[in-house]
Amino acid sequence: MTPPPYLLAGNPGRLAGCCPVSAAADTRPGELQASPYRPAPHARRPRYGKNRVTPTSPTWQTPQRSLMQRRCHVPLSYQDRTQTPALTAHLHDRRPRPVAPRRFGRREFEKLDVYGFFSVKEQRSVEVAGLAAFGTALKLECHPETLAYVERPRHLQVAERTVELDFWTLTRTGREEFILVVPDAACRTIPGGARTALDAELIANAAWNAGINVRLVTEFDIRVDGQRTIVRNRLLVFSQLAQSLDNNLAIRSRLSAYFAQIERARIDQVEEALRPIPAPDLHAVICELACLGVLGFDLAHGLTRHTLIEWRAAR
Repeated sequence: MTPPPYLLAGNPGRLAGCCPVSAAADTRPGELQASPYRPAPHARRPRYGKNRVTPTSPTWQTPQRSLMQRRCHVPLSYQDRTQTPALTAHLHDRRPRPVAPRRFGRREFEKLDVYGFFSVKEQRSVEVAGLAAFGTALKLECHPETLAYVERPRHLQVAERTVELDFWTLTRTGREEFILVVPDAACRTIPGGARTALDAELIANAAWNAGINVRLVTEFDIRVDGQRTIVRNRLLVFSQLAQSLDNNLAIRSRLSAYFAQIERARIDQVEEALRPIPAPDLHAVICELACLGVLGFDLAHGLTRHTLIEWRAAR
């Protein structure tokens, strides 16, 4: 039986067991109410067949803010920040890697200039040869957009010689690529002052034939990025310390609540506001959150107690 037209036009909430709800019901802070009507818990609508009825919200009503939102003095952009996944995020991605690192042999250890550190992101020791590769590894370790990386993942046939690629990386967007660190002896200067590999075109063609993405990183680029490399080395040390803290999650919660009230602050100001948390523990968690991309600062200005940090997690 078709309901009378005045019921359709005047009271759509009576169709299919719908009942009106208040503006503040089922509305979380920071969100707008989508519809002033919702299905009643006791109502059972037919799911299939010609008698299926789908209620629609009135088009003449505009969403309104709830009473809690109108009375809240905290900006809406900062509400519910304590519920973000940043509180439980970890630097290590447990998914298996498609490639495995090649280990150095005994003769390579004697011949090469090998640097190593314990990677929090990979949960193992990472060993590379040369300062340029070490600087690249630190950048991958501390870059928030890099989920995983593996050193010396595979070889690439370039013309008549074989080249060992230095890194495999996986970004948050799902992009996979390989990195080849090119020394100064194998580089040339191009117009504009930038440097590139002598056989960059051959490497690009070989990567195309192999079906992989290869990005070239020159030793000159690593030297220019020297100040940031020093900061990343400090971030790595503090991030390693943060893994052994029993109060890591509690400090993250305090930081989240603090930055819900203020957009940015100096590290010494955060220390003063979050007393009596020990300063070394606070510094370790701040550096860990910086590697996760939750907190951010300008690496070019160094990392001190007067560094200005800001919350960059999803709001």
